[in-house]
Amino acid sequence: MSLVLKVAAGVFLGILAVLFLRGALREYRESQHETRDETISHLMPDKIIASCGQPLKDTPASKNDPFREMYYQGKYGATILLSFHEFEKDRWALLSMYDVSDLNDRIGFVGSDGKRIVDYATSEEKLMALPCLGHY
Repeated sequence: MSLVLKVAAGVFLGILAVLFLRGALREYRESQHETRDETISHLMPDKIIASCGQPLKDTPASKNDPFREMYYQGKYGATILLSFHEFEKDRWALLSMYDVSDLNDRIGFVGSDGKRIVDYATSEEKLMALPCLGHY
């Protein structure tokens, strides 16, 4: 076999190896993303308390009000509000997760002067804001 054919075969095999590794890395990233989404979609108040400890404030649902709000100290000192809806007995859905650090009159905490709300919409944002969510 001539040297040119050996070099061509080596280049071809190298390209195939790079394409394979790139595809494998993409699959790994997608599976990690799905795992985070699954973790967030299965959040329930009792699991959060088990993972993150007692909240700063907790307004439990009642017979007439199926909504529950829990406040936690998040990463970097932010006050995080998690809102849930109980759609069946002991079956919950996470409605929203916000940084409400600047809305102090709502929860009775002292904080900064600005009035902003940060909505954590993606699984990555939620886990970054309150890392203990990924520990159960």
